[in-house]
Amino acid sequence: MEKQVYITEEERAKCKKVAEAFRELYEMADIVVVDVGRYGFVMLKYYMLPHGFEEDETYTDSRNRPVKEMDKEMDLKNFMKF
Repeated sequence: MEKQVYITEEERAKCKKVAEAFRELYEMADIVVVDVGRYGFVMLKYYMLPHGFEEDETYTDSRNRPVKEMDKEMDLKNFMKF
């Protein structure tokens, strides 16, 4: 079986930059972004014992979640845009 790649190396680098830029904000909002190799990046939200994370989202494109949406969700003001 051939291994399928779901994210290009170029997009991996871009997604990693976005994840690093928002790391501190994610921590304040109980969000974790995990690099899952050839599958892209997974955002895990709102950890609750004993069930685990309430939500998850997978990203293979650094542009499929605009910063504007994150501003609205996390109530950010005057944050540097990418």
